[in-house]
Amino acid sequence: MVKLIRTNLRRHRTVDRLYVLMAAGMIAVLYAVLALIDAPAVLGRTVDMNDLTAAVPALLVGVLVVILLFTIVFLLYMNAILIERRTGNIRVYRLLGMPGGRLGLSLFCESLVLGGASVMLGVFGGWLFSKFMAMLLLRLMGIHQAVGMLWSPRVAGEIAGLFLVVYAVLGGINALYAGNLALLQGPQAKEQTLPRAASGWRVGVAWLGGVILAVSYLAAFNLVHLTYAMAQRFIGSGGWTLLAVPTVGIIGLYLVFRISLPTLFGWLQKRPQVRRNAVWLLTVADLHKRLVRNAHSLFLTSVLATITMTVLGSGAILYQFGQRSVTRGVALDMVASAPGLRTTYHQLRPQWIRQTVVLPTKLAAGQLHEPAQRTGDGDQALYNVIALSDYTRVRKIQRTLPPLKVAGGQGVMILFGRTLYQHTWLGKSQDWSLTLTRTHQRFSLKQVTSAFPLGEGAYFDRALVVADRDYQALFAPLDSLTAYKLANSPAAHAYAERENNAAPYDYVRAGRAVLAGKKTPRIQQTADAADYSRRALRFRAPMMTEMNVVFGMGLFIVILLGAVFIVATASILLIKQLMIASEERRPRQALRALGIPQAALQRITAGQVGVVFALPLLFGAGNSGLIIRYLSMFLNDPGYLLVTLIILVYVVVYLVFAVLTVRLTERS
Repeated sequence: MVKLIRTNLRRHRTVDRLYVLMAAGMIAVLYAVLALIDAPAVLGRTVDMNDLTAAVPALLVGVLVVILLFTIVFLLYMNAILIERRTGNIRVYRLLGMPGGRLGLSLFCESLVLGGASVMLGVFGGWLFSKFMAMLLLRLMGIHQAVGMLWSPRVAGEIAGLFLVVYAVLGGINALYAGNLALLQGPQAKEQTLPRAASGWRVGVAWLGGVILAVSYLAAFNLVHLTYAMAQRFIGSGGWTLLAVPTVGIIGLYLVFRISLPTLFGWLQKRPQVRRNAVWLLTVADLHKRLVRNAHSLFLTSVLATITMTVLGSGAILYQFGQRSVTRGVALDMVASAPGLRTTYHQLRPQWIRQTVVLPTKLAAGQLHEPAQRTGDGDQALYNVIALSDYTRVRKIQRTLPPLKVAGGQGVMILFGRTLYQHTWLGKSQDWSLTLTRTHQRFSLKQVTSAFPLGEGAYFDRALVVADRDYQALFAPLDSLTAYKLANSPAAHAYAERENNAAPYDYVRAGRAVLAGKKTPRIQQTADAADYSRRALRFRAPMMTEMNVVFGMGLFIVILLGAVFIVATASILLIKQLMIASEERRPRQALRALGIPQAALQRITAGQVGVVFALPLLFGAGNSGLIIRYLSMFLNDPGYLLVTLIILVYVVVYLVFAVLTVRLTERS
């Protein structure tokens, strides 16, 4: 039996090595996470920062459970693929008279050998990887602390014991399969892989799948506007729209993989341009066969790729949004309203202040109008009106502000959530106007932006930039704002930390009378009947710390999960393509004997593997892009740089696995 085990391991060494390496990678991640949880010296800093970070160990346990369940399911799936590949050899052994018990015992021992190798490599790799994981968590959370590699004999023992049990179960499943294989029917008829006739109904379903998917993409691209329009037209239908669009998309995607793509490649096989080129014909014919056989797995891989890229992209965009929202909220180190300045200015020492910026604004109620003179969805709000010269002066310091130009009677509206408004009623026309309800001054809106001078945290709701002459003619309460750049000194930082936790609030009454222009808006210090509020004193450094901690922890979790999912999906594609390549070894040898050059065979293999890897990647990237775009509309222009980098990493990983698949296919 030892000789049989050695022979089987040598015969399937390429796939077994890949299987061991993939499993070892996932076990390494599990060890690193569990060692991180078991290291109080590392997590101690994160737990003590605030109430949210106190849940870091519990969140890591949740991530550990998710990765563990996913790893076990992955091992079960890969074991089923590998044992199915060996069905023919097992049946031959049984026909030659080998007892089922002996054959089953050999498969059980093979599973333990592979499991032992996976566990040893995984624990060793996890020990090496643990330092990088701990440093990544601390750096993303803005914590500067030296960390070494985390070794825990208890964690190593738990991981080894758990996965040896898992591999024993897998070996038992294989043994039962081998022992009962003779009781099954004879060799099963292989799934039809010849080109299917492009019958009328099949062509119709193929077109239907493509149309359904295209319609779902169009609806998803305009999902905010579509949901808003449906909610306005049919009360209560907005939620159903959010559910219907992805459901239709999933149905369309399945039809595309199950019917549309195989029909397309079956049609391409018959094209004279393809049939005249042997390389093209063989590539298209083999792709047609693979699409027919692997339609379900490619569909599921595309769905998993969508989920993975969406999770990674969402985490990245939230992390970037967290950092950008701080600079958007508090443009300089400190921003104070007039009441906040009166209560805190006496505590500021002159040596703490490097620069002072004053921005006068006037507080007025305004009402939006559509081009047909109707009100815009009943939109009435308070505006901090700003003179263009003051805006330009602040822009010299706050470089992220866009350049603005307005003439008399024109205005630029600044509001949070600009992208969301532009995809609902505000995006229907470019000819909106705004009337200040108390003074009846009317401004045509030339532009809409979301970048507030001195930061959006210094405003109650919205701002309006107008020409200097219009600003001077406006009779409204003054709401002056002052910003400071503070010196980099311990005393200044201590002052910011202390005052940030005890900063007072400003309130403004915004009832119907104020919005209608019958009463003047007044800033007050009590919250009685107040509709709008803001902190009278804002500091950027404490906010940035909070954002880094919260969103950095979230980004770490999604990177961890995403890395496991990326490797798993790419590994499934790799193993399945190697199995097909193993089945096609004799046809490739026959083609080589017929005189087809080796370079041509390599191009055929590269084309086949490239398309198989590209399909889940393209559909997954497109689907996740639409989802992330929808999410970004609620985050006020969060930026896409980090998301793009993460998607590029995903593409690079897939490219590496595709190249590896081509190389291993050529070797087989």
